[in-house]
Amino acid sequence: MAKLMNAVGPGSRLLLLGDKDQLASVEAGSVLGDLCQAAGVINRFPGSTQAYLNSFVPAAGRRLGPEHLAQETDHPLAGRIVRLTHSRRFPDEFGIGRFSKAILNGAHDDVALFCAPAADPHVAISDGYDDAAFEAFAEGYADYIREADPRAALRLLNRQRVLCAVREGERGLYGLNRRIERYLEEQRLIRFTGEFYEHRPVIVTRNYYNLGLFNGDIGLVRKDARGQLRVFFEDSKGELKSVLPGYLAQVETVYAMTIHKSQGSEFDRVLLVLPDVPVPLLTRELLYTGVTRARSHVRIQAPLAVLTECIRKSVERGSGIAGRLATWKFTHTDHQNQ
Repeated sequence: MAKLMNAVGPGSRLLLLGDKDQLASVEAGSVLGDLCQAAGVINRFPGSTQAYLNSFVPAAGRRLGPEHLAQETDHPLAGRIVRLTHSRRFPDEFGIGRFSKAILNGAHDDVALFCAPAADPHVAISDGYDDAAFEAFAEGYADYIREADPRAALRLLNRQRVLCAVREGERGLYGLNRRIERYLEEQRLIRFTGEFYEHRPVIVTRNYYNLGLFNGDIGLVRKDARGQLRVFFEDSKGELKSVLPGYLAQVETVYAMTIHKSQGSEFDRVLLVLPDVPVPLLTRELLYTGVTRARSHVRIQAPLAVLTECIRKSVERGSGIAGRLATWKFTHTDHQNQ
């Protein structure tokens, strides 16, 4: 973030868009959260800004009213923090929208309501680990394996994902990926012929600038028209490209991925597997991030005691940004340059 700020020119305008309630960065600080906290009251704007925004809203009942008028202040972020109050992604009354809000509020009782069988068609919680449900989810990967076209197969692959909190152990990244591989092999859907076996899904774990591939890109091992194994990727424009496996020294199998790695991604269905004992990494921010990766359905497998402890614990970081901004008095020239 510091490098970004240094790179922004004096006449430029910087827009930061994100979810302050998700996991903070791996390194120190939680910049977006601190900036929102520093501004204090949000969704309050000067009269001129309010009039400008209202000019885009034809319905009078939806326009900003006096309650959104900013008070006179010299805070550098006054009138510049906007929070989305109505999500069109999830309804707030049920499903993932209601569940994620309960997590953020630390509302254990509301979360417990989702533990009842068929309590909600979009959220399911297993108190412990349901092997049949796990295998049923793994069976969903058969769709991409049976699809001959690599581009269509990649899109089918990315319709669902197993997410986890840790890397090691039976409930961690490596254990879950091995378990899914064993299941698919037992169903004769895949066959191990080496590290880069046909149909293996992979995630790139470093930047390959010469190949145009970057940390987090998802690929799929398939045979090309000549019968040679290659790793196929779809770029941001929907174009398909492939590289020889030998060029990719740092990739991992990605039937399952960590919640940290999943940030910025969305899947129709998510199976979220937590460890069987509480670990320091488990927080409500982690759980919220994992749950909101799902578009339509999320299933959680974990002991209820672990889930409860996860919701109880919240990350608190002190960066000093909020305090510095609170004492930073903008001059008239500063405001003109914003």
